[in-house]
Amino acid sequence: MRKFTLLLFALTCAYAGAAEHIVLLDTLDEVDFRVKTNYVLTGTLRSNTMIYVGEGAVFTLRNATIQGEDVEKYRWAGIEIIGNATMILEGNNYVRGYNGYWPGIFVRRTATLRIKGDGSLYAASNRYGAGIGGGASWTEKDSNMNPLTSYDLDAGNILIEGGTIKAVGSDRSPGIGAPPNSYHGWIKITSGVNRVEVTKGPNAEYFIGGTGVISDVGHEVTIGGKNYGEYGNSGSLSQRTYTYIPWTGNLSQLTDDAEVKDGSTITGTLTQPYKITIPNGAHVKLENANINFAGTTWDNTPFGGLNCEGDATIEITGEETNIIYGIGKGYPAIHVPAGKTLHLIGDGALMAYGALWGAGIGGGSAVDCGNIHIGGALNIYAKGGCDYAAGIGGGYHKSNGTITIDNTVRRVKVETCESASCTVGAGYGSGALQQGKIYVGGRTYNGCIDDNPFIYLGTNQQGIEEVTPSNSPSRGGKILRDGKLLIIVGDKTYDACGAEVR
Repeated sequence: MRKFTLLLFALTCAYAGAAEHIVLLDTLDEVDFRVKTNYVLTGTLRSNTMIYVGEGAVFTLRNATIQGEDVEKYRWAGIEIIGNATMILEGNNYVRGYNGYWPGIFVRRTATLRIKGDGSLYAASNRYGAGIGGGASWTEKDSNMNPLTSYDLDAGNILIEGGTIKAVGSDRSPGIGAPPNSYHGWIKITSGVNRVEVTKGPNAEYFIGGTGVISDVGHEVTIGGKNYGEYGNSGSLSQRTYTYIPWTGNLSQLTDDAEVKDGSTITGTLTQPYKITIPNGAHVKLENANINFAGTTWDNTPFGGLNCEGDATIEITGEETNIIYGIGKGYPAIHVPAGKTLHLIGDGALMAYGALWGAGIGGGSAVDCGNIHIGGALNIYAKGGCDYAAGIGGGYHKSNGTITIDNTVRRVKVETCESASCTVGAGYGSGALQQGKIYVGGRTYNGCIDDNPFIYLGTNQQGIEEVTPSNSPSRGGKILRDGKLLIIVGDKTYDACGAEVR
């Protein structure tokens, strides 16, 4: 890497607890320029400067324009990421690569680029590269066709979790990823984005991803909670553009697996086995929602009704009871991963039924259980799926974390099968594994509550009669028969526990 001259207007102001350094792009001359933490690139680059980003840098694009010129000697991208870095988007930004083999934004194979913010980004290559990712790896030869210099334009890892992105690939190249003669690391687009629009180049097979892998950095493509494998999102050659807009929570509109966007409200009815993921750190609402409330256990579905990726908060609200059943065998209605914490808050009602061998809330025979906190003025009914799973907590031979129920709740009622060791806490056979403490209204239990059912009445008991297995209100078609509420799904009738009634 050549030495660089720093031509920089440094302005200091409060920015995320640190000083930001404003880089006016039109002041840079034709030399290398290294971007460091707290640098803000803004304005229009008028020289053919190579801009690269070092290890650990957190920088901002703020109304920045880098219009690379496709000239043989300018062998670099619009921006090159040479180490793990975070790019924050503000305003409207445009980045195009230089020499046609290079991408718009080049993420070296040993690097990971994280894109955040609320701004927009347009990224493109001139001839053969991706908009974001890698370029066309090639070897320069002399007049006798002897190799001189090889250019490795494999791509590393790309995480897009914010902003409005438009990435355009060139000939045979995806919009995000790498062309056929290069490889890519893992690519993940989360529900934190506003919109991602990806256009593949002429003759390109993939919108996102590529045809090869880098074994030492991984290769999977994940978009909005759905894993597409190493080859990414493929489609007809006649279809040039793929657009991802995060799902905002209407269960009735789902046609595939989805990750719910932070701040969304989950509502409506889901009768198909789609995986619903709640991203790490998200706060979502559950309002008049039904997930698999016919109680079907689906084959080849390794997930629960709601699946937290990390720490999460679910606010339960609505005039009607929210009903969630586990979907896959060994999975709970709501899965809390090991080492993470789920906070259940609000003033609504929830009925959570584990699938076979799955807890109502927590884990199951297929997954461990993390920490569970139930607060607010909630009215909860949770039941473990037969066999061996707790109503709230772990499953067969799986560990569970700390379980806390505040005294502010209206009622928490928990049931399970007789085969389970605990109604709240560990599932059957979990004694040798980690068992967290259980705190209920100020009382401490050592890893297990075996009362079946276990009922705790909190200080706010208003409306506690609204959620029991026999008289819970539900969305969808409802009838009363002999004083019992029944649920109509298609041409079948179910009781409130999901058992078919004939």
